[in-house]
Amino acid sequence: MTTLEPPKPATASAEKTVGGGDVGGTAQTQNHALMLPQDYRISQLTYAGQGNKKQVGAGFFTITSAGSHFEKTSGHGYFEITGSKNYSDGPDGTIDIIVNLRRINSWSVLVRALCALKAEVRQAWQLATYTAIMEAYNAQLQAYNDAAAAAAAAAEVATAAQEDEAEGGRNPQFNDQIVHTELKRLCIEMMMTPFGYKQGARDFYRDGQCGVPILPSDKELGNYKVLIDFFEQAFDWHIMAQMFYPYYWAQRCRWKELFQSTDSNDQGFQAFLQSGMAKVVVPIRPGYEAAVAFFMETGDIWTGTRMVIHTDDETYLSLVDEMNAVEGFVEREWQTTVPTTLTIIQRDSVMLAAGGLPCCETDEDLPIDELLETNLIRLKRIEQPDADPEV
Repeated sequence: MTTLEPPKPATASAEKTVGGGDVGGTAQTQNHALMLPQDYRISQLTYAGQGNKKQVGAGFFTITSAGSHFEKTSGHGYFEITGSKNYSDGPDGTIDIIVNLRRINSWSVLVRALCALKAEVRQAWQLATYTAIMEAYNAQLQAYNDAAAAAAAAAEVATAAQEDEAEGGRNPQFNDQIVHTELKRLCIEMMMTPFGYKQGARDFYRDGQCGVPILPSDKELGNYKVLIDFFEQAFDWHIMAQMFYPYYWAQRCRWKELFQSTDSNDQGFQAFLQSGMAKVVVPIRPGYEAAVAFFMETGDIWTGTRMVIHTDDETYLSLVDEMNAVEGFVEREWQTTVPTTLTIIQRDSVMLAAGGLPCCETDEDLPIDELLETNLIRLKRIEQPDADPEV
């Protein structure tokens, strides 16, 4: 609820009483000051008072303030002090009261200033009040429009649901596309939100001529395009996998609502409607591993070829370093035979002349005795192909 400041009064006043006692033949000048209310200008100044001149000698009394002047120079004894002056655009702040007198027994004057509120102050209040009223009105109008749009959308969804139910439900492929799009949106939002990014935060279109909108090419639009390209291309969304968990992982007050959500023709879509939570696995597209790791650490989108992550912590190990680290090293290589279901056809039941692991030794690695025996067997097999291999 908006609270409005009340306007200041149109008029205000300030007054001050000045006076004094016996003043002899030497003339005196007294200075006084009257403080006016803040944000006000003087519109009328009045004097009201009395004095008494000595019976002998030439005496006088004058008072001057803000251009208003009163003087008494003739006669002796009692006299009244009166005066008034109006202003169309009088001074503000502090006004001086100057009194000159000689041969005065006593005197006293009430100086009263009637003030009017400054025009610029009232205009500023009017502008601030109008702005506050319009902001409150626009906020309530927006809330009403949002509620009306939500109600219309809900009515449209309900109507569509009734039509789908009458027609036997939507196409399951269309339901799969809805699930895929919504899960993708939620995944992107979960990755963007911690770094202050927002989806749909700005409408980049501008009103053009003849009511045709235009799309300007500015820096903000370019940055938004980079953000879109990164999230659309860095992940293989088309092979995204998901698992829906039951309704009881949602807020308890929604259990009944979720449990009653049904789609009799599509069990997969019904699981989506009734799910309380979901687990989603999205693979990173090959070549984007470092860029995604960099974004998850810093919130910045990296499009270069190399990466440097700065930190003041000497014990800090980035995800990129962990991904690029070599786990272990190769000490030795050997050849092996992969098991197979094929049957080896041989002449009799003799044992095959084959060794086990490792089996990649060369003739240079064998002892001299074994090397001679092996070569002798090979020669006999060449000369007598039908002979017993054990001979």
